[in-house]
Amino acid sequence: MSDRVVDVDNPAGDRYQYGSLDQATEQIRLLSFDLTKPPPGRHENLHGDLIQIPLRSTECPAYYALSYLWNVPGPAGTLQINGQEISITHNLHRALVRVLSWLYAEARREEHTYIWADAVCINQRDDKEKSWQVGMMKDIFSHSRETLAYIGHDIEGAERAIVTLNTLADIGTLGLYGVTSFIHSQEKLLTSDVEDLESVKHLFQQRYFKRIWVFQEVVLSRRLRFLSNTGSINGNIVSKAVTTLQHAGIISIEHMNSRDPSLAWARLLDALSVPLGIREIMGNREVYRENHKRTILQLLSSKMVSDLEATQPIDHIYALLGLSSDAGELELQPDYTLSWGQAFARLTEALIKRHGMVALQTILILSLHTRVPDWPSWMPFWGRPALNLSSFSFDNSGHSWHLFSAARSTIQTPVIYGGPSRKPYLRFEAFHCGTVVTITPSEVSDALLSKAPRTAWYRAWANTLHKFFAEHYPEDDPAHLAYRFLRADVDWEFDSRTFRRIQEVVDDGTCSVMTMSEHANRCVFTSSDGRIGRAFDTIENGDQVWIIKGIEFPVILRQESEKSFSFVSDAYVQGIMDGEFLATNPECQYIELV
Repeated sequence: MSDRVVDVDNPAGDRYQYGSLDQATEQIRLLSFDLTKPPPGRHENLHGDLIQIPLRSTECPAYYALSYLWNVPGPAGTLQINGQEISITHNLHRALVRVLSWLYAEARREEHTYIWADAVCINQRDDKEKSWQVGMMKDIFSHSRETLAYIGHDIEGAERAIVTLNTLADIGTLGLYGVTSFIHSQEKLLTSDVEDLESVKHLFQQRYFKRIWVFQEVVLSRRLRFLSNTGSINGNIVSKAVTTLQHAGIISIEHMNSRDPSLAWARLLDALSVPLGIREIMGNREVYRENHKRTILQLLSSKMVSDLEATQPIDHIYALLGLSSDAGELELQPDYTLSWGQAFARLTEALIKRHGMVALQTILILSLHTRVPDWPSWMPFWGRPALNLSSFSFDNSGHSWHLFSAARSTIQTPVIYGGPSRKPYLRFEAFHCGTVVTITPSEVSDALLSKAPRTAWYRAWANTLHKFFAEHYPEDDPAHLAYRFLRADVDWEFDSRTFRRIQEVVDDGTCSVMTMSEHANRCVFTSSDGRIGRAFDTIENGDQVWIIKGIEFPVILRQESEKSFSFVSDAYVQGIMDGEFLATNPECQYIELV
């Protein structure tokens, strides 16, 4: 075969002729490199072979799985394989050069090494192959001898960060040997060189850690090693270091105030903070090892996932399937022959069919923040599902607070209809509760909130707040609304993650971040029957208040035709949150949600 240059990432270029993989035997491709020769330099061509072999075969060699960042600008590199020169991305070339240099330096006494790199080992132009190969990535990474995670090149302070991470891991280990050792470990942490800690934070802020695929690649790996331009570090050490930094959060306000409240101290506290993405990725690595998996809906509903980057919106789903506990039940597999709109619709329908009204409640909340024109009003944009997710009925992991029972104990199974000539729609049994007649400006809404007491959210307050309102406010005062809305932030019966909220002090005038975020973009309204409510600020006069069987909170719907409505908002409506309206035996109607 004559030599020619092929760009595996550029459809306009010549094409490398891939052989077909056998899906029945779960074949994969592996890059093979000769380790008896010195590794190439940064600007030299790479030489290797590409083999095909069943993943679970006894003949499958031990291999490394490569995790790296795709879209990094720079000149393309060249990889010569099986007599052909393939043009590969700048960062993949650098990653392979760095990995081969590290393997050569390790002197593993192997003549050849095998590496799995998705851009080359999967035929990116064959959507069918890509679909089932991406579906196998869970097994590809978990079966590898080690995942080599290439963070990037020319990272300022990378060597210093790696040394500091090892020190932090040692400090964390010291803290395991009793209270005295723990206190000593915290003192060591607080006297650390702030520039050392800042080098770690800078390392964690690299784009590599913002990739959606990193979540799966790092979490699923049996063994993990991070590589920078100049050094490497074991993934377990990074996990211990992250845990040490997280424990720094136990520093009390009194301890902080006993020190010089200078800019240097503030700088240290900032350097001790761990980016949310790192906490989630490394934390879930340990959780996954203990087999405590989350559902696909819980993963998609997390704030961290919504902040991660993907080349295609559809990858926000596909990159998480291997981590979820229910992908098999939902019969979800990557399928790159679908448009992302079709894939999002398939996921939404699968969740509703499998989990019913429980899933639908979360889906409705997610759809509030990710509206797409011409889509069903109840379907979220899963490519970035949880931006500024806020609801008084759900926490930011998609779990219901179970505070309200507007629909009482009624249940129903949602049914999805639609076809070639009509977009999907849902058909429900529901109860009409009135019409929005007046919308209070947001400034007035904020004033109403100021009437709510600022309380320390301890268990003891659970029995005193109702008495407080009864003594200080008439029953129909809007402050009752604000109280219930604030109370949804503190479900002491169901939320054990107390670290997520600050302790709020009486008359302090401050609320937790979650409480305040749940007030954002909300407004107060009155209904045609005189009730006061609070809903998303997209509501309009003439919108209708409904209670849908099986959903704990009322909803605001906008009439599109005689029996068809679009979803506008969830709502708190005074006097119907605990089933009072259904106790009057109102007429039940069938409506369509479009």
